Amino acid sequence: MSQNLPQKKYMKLITSLGKAKKNGLRHVYVTCYINRERVMISTGIYVESDGIDDNGNLLGKKKHIQEQQILINNVKKRIS
Repeated sequence: MSQNLPQKKYMKLITSLGKAKKNGLRHVYVTCYINRERVMISTGIYVESDGIDDNGNLLGKKKHIQEQQILINNVKKRIS
C-alpha cells in the first residue's frame, strides 16, 4: 500500500541589496526560496549601508541603520 504523504515544504529567506543610486541609497530585497522556486520581494526600504553580513543583517552601528534592520526583520516575519 502506498500512501500519499504530503511533501515537506522548504523555505529560505535571504536579504540582499540592490545597486546604489546616485544619492547613495540602496534598495533592500528579500529573496524567498520555496521548494527551489525563487521570488524576489521588494521591501520598499532604502538604506545607506555598506553591505550585509552572512546572517542578512545590515552593516553599520548608526541608529537609523538599526531601525531599518528592525523594519527588515518585521518584513521577513510577515513573509514566513
